[in-house]
Amino acid sequence: MNKLLNKPQPLHPTPYHDESLSGYLLRFSYVNGIPARFLYGKLDLFNEKRTIKSYFIDLDFLNKIDLEVLKNITNNRTADILNMTIAKHTSPDIVFCGNRICRDDIEIVRVKICPFCLLEREYFRKIWLLGNVTACPQHKVVLIDSCSICSEQISWRKGNIFLCRCGHQHKKSQVVLAATETVNFSEYIYSMCDLYKGKLTFRNKSEFIDCDLLTLNRMHRFLGREITTGLSIENKYRRGDISLLEYVQVQLNVIRILKSWPDGYRKFLNSLNLTTYSNLYYLERSLMKTQRVNGYLKPLIEEYLLYVQPIKEKIAQEEEEKQKSEIKEFEMMVEKFIIYEKELSLKRKTQGLLNINEVGKILKCQEWHIKFWMMKGLFNNIEDGLGNLIPLVSLKKFKRTYITLKEIQKKLNTSYSQLSRKGIEPVSGLKIDGGRMYLYQKKDIKILFK
Repeated sequence: MNKLLNKPQPLHPTPYHDESLSGYLLRFSYVNGIPARFLYGKLDLFNEKRTIKSYFIDLDFLNKIDLEVLKNITNNRTADILNMTIAKHTSPDIVFCGNRICRDDIEIVRVKICPFCLLEREYFRKIWLLGNVTACPQHKVVLIDSCSICSEQISWRKGNIFLCRCGHQHKKSQVVLAATETVNFSEYIYSMCDLYKGKLTFRNKSEFIDCDLLTLNRMHRFLGREITTGLSIENKYRRGDISLLEYVQVQLNVIRILKSWPDGYRKFLNSLNLTTYSNLYYLERSLMKTQRVNGYLKPLIEEYLLYVQPIKEKIAQEEEEKQKSEIKEFEMMVEKFIIYEKELSLKRKTQGLLNINEVGKILKCQEWHIKFWMMKGLFNNIEDGLGNLIPLVSLKKFKRTYITLKEIQKKLNTSYSQLSRKGIEPVSGLKIDGGRMYLYQKKDIKILFK
């Protein structure tokens, strides 16, 4: 094995400028006719784990020993090897072809390839690692992620991404023509990575949102989730819940939004029918939460706020008018009630009847005092359905018969204790029957007024 690895060219293929290190090592194994696990097994990265579960190492940290091993085996410079990896950035972001992107934007399990590109030169392009690149802008076809013969998924977990276990070479696979929007979207991403040399369809900034790749990927993922009302369509594809073609169908809707920015996004918001506070709250909360956790949704938030401002103003105006209407209706109801009460009070007075409130004002005490005395039988009351009514005759009899301690104190400088020492006891009060106001018979205190 060591003799085979130490052979001179052509067993040491030269890496391409846009080649993935993982793809290069698998290509190196394929060209030399050796199992990839033998080559990967020489790395400390896997010696510690003792098992090789994935042949994708572009995002892994290679120590000096591993770099030296790869340098000796592949006959490449350390700089060339590092150039094929993905440079780290502030966590969780990484640098990809000069662009800052999120680590989650990289496919580390499923593999997407263009058969026509492989026919021209059989190596794995690093750009295919990006989750939202689904078409080849050079050949205008949808990338494939499974064998066209046996349908087995192409994966970094397998030792060869160019040749299926059924013996089929992926460069000979049948392909599907990609939609124009998907091709244009890939053109845009390729150009941002300085990998597309053709004339861009979208050169005018007004025809496509002008933002960095990290922002573009964030918005792509967010809109994909909102359109499918749930888990991100990209996550569903990665989990194997949907096929690549199903993912592309939803991706097309997202691309149409981003293609004619900001009108495309406004049409999307129109389709959500944001006319109620609940719908506004749901999307706004979702936007702000994603912005707080992941960042880089500023273009979406800015356009959303511009879009919903007149809607919120209209809803606020409608709410204000509704409140004014309710207040006016209540005031009219109160006015009618006051008029009704006045008419009812006048009618009662002509009949010689008073309600508890009126009696309380005359006796200068609370309504619950009156109710207590009614329970004691000190008033003759009439039940009319709306409350107890007291005949004027009964009130006059009460005033002739009883006097409160409060009235006594206004006329005489005395107290309950002083009255008790003189042998004058109340007929009702706290110490007598639990009443909250002391009530005396006038005949018992006449002597005091002489």
